[in-house]
Amino acid sequence: MRIADRIKQIREAKKLSQKQFADTMETALTRISEYERDKVKPSSEILTKLAEIHNVNINWLLTGNGNMFLDQKSEDGEFAELNEALTRLPEIRQKYYYHKIIAESLEVEDKRADAKVREEAKGVFAYP
Repeated sequence: MRIADRIKQIREAKKLSQKQFADTMETALTRISEYERDKVKPSSEILTKLAEIHNVNINWLLTGNGNMFLDQKSEDGEFAELNEALTRLPEIRQKYYYHKIIAESLEVEDKRADAKVREEAKGVFAYP
């Protein structure tokens, strides 16, 4: 199945006309028609927007693998299960994992900030 087919499948699962679907995506009706007929390939920005607006599993959208929609209940259930497992640990282990998660999230933020600074520096130090 092609991405074009999956886009149409999302729209139909949401019970939306092409016009309604286009409105949710803030794009033209003709563009949705072109995507569904595989006349135009949607950009990564459009695919990301589609996934975010309609709660679509991006992996399914790109490959057809997994569930079409992200299941919030499933994610909440996984979080509850993780939380329950953590509360069963001795307090010292709970603190260890808490600090490990915080440290890893700070590391991710640092990497994003470094990338942003490097990108901004390119413009400042660019040679003509």
